[in-house]
Amino acid sequence: MLSQPKHKDVKVRDDGAPRQLSMNNQIKDINIYTIKNSKQKIDTLVFKDRFNYDVGFRIINAQGFNSFGLKEEVDLIFCNRHHQVIDTYTKFKINKFTQFHEKAVEVFVLAKNMIKYLNISINDQLKLAKY
Repeated sequence: MLSQPKHKDVKVRDDGAPRQLSMNNQIKDINIYTIKNSKQKIDTLVFKDRFNYDVGFRIINAQGFNSFGLKEEVDLIFCNRHHQVIDTYTKFKINKFTQFHEKAVEVFVLAKNMIKYLNISINDQLKLAKY
């Protein structure tokens, strides 16, 4: 589910190059690609055979997520405009909808069990770091 942006605070890098995930100002070894629209979501996520543990995706201007077309479970992290985690879904099943998160402005999509592995919890801060 992508919707129109409510918050203009989310800056988008236009070159398509990945950035590294930063959690509470500590850079993690996970490359994050930004998804800006539904077409990009379909091209990068839908029917993807396998999610690698060192690659993730950030969907901007999203208050919800659906896993239609995915082939395996994923971990989802919803963040507000201050980059704080407001909700997480571990092993989110295929062909399901999340609930609507009014305060969310971005959703991180990671391989399953990454939330547990990285020990991500509510109010952690997730950002993208330049190389």
